[in-house]
Amino acid sequence: MHTVWRERNVRRHGEQPKDIGCLVRFVDKTMRLRLLSVKGRGSSTLMNL
Repeated sequence: MHTVWRERNVRRHGEQPKDIGCLVRFVDKTMRLRLLSVKGRGSSTLMNL
């Protein structure tokens, strides 16, 4: 969500936006890393996401 908000602000303030493919890859990688980081912590941690 933070990535989408940052990109919105970049476009709103006239800076050079990133292409859609780059944003999709970045969000995908971020979500994968986030899920991997909570994988071994137990089910109670997953409920707090």
